Amino acid sequence: MVSLHGRCKVFRGESTDSSELLFLVKKIAKSPGITKLNVFLANNQGKKNKKSDFRVIIFGSKRSCTVYAGESPNIVAKMENNGGFNVLVNPNVDYAFIVALLMIVKDMNCCDEPLNTTNKTISALKIISSLSSS
Repeated sequence: MVSLHGRCKVFRGESTDSSELLFLVKKIAKSPGITKLNVFLANNQGKKNKKSDFRVIIFGSKRSCTVYAGESPNIVAKMENNGGFNVLVNPNVDYAFIVALLMIVKDMNCCDEPLNTTNKTISALKIISSLSSS
């Protein structure tokens, strides 16, 4: 995972080679109490006028977030952390992908411009990668 200027690139394994890119997360907007991220899958890179494959809307101080399919109102996953941590992932959605997005949300600073990641996130993504390849 590489973070730079409000963007986070997630790669397969420990690679940082562009051929191993899985997806890119861009922080696009922040309004009081809400942070928005656009997620672009690797096969959507380099396309002109590309639209996001997924959107993540983060509410409050990361107390809840919702993952939408592209620009549609269709919810694919939802997380709530109000005294208990609950994650709902809809059928036919990759659990490892949603967990990776939640790790990025967990480690980002919703108040600052850049996405901040830590070695813990990278380690967690390695574990997720090994689980999904089993």
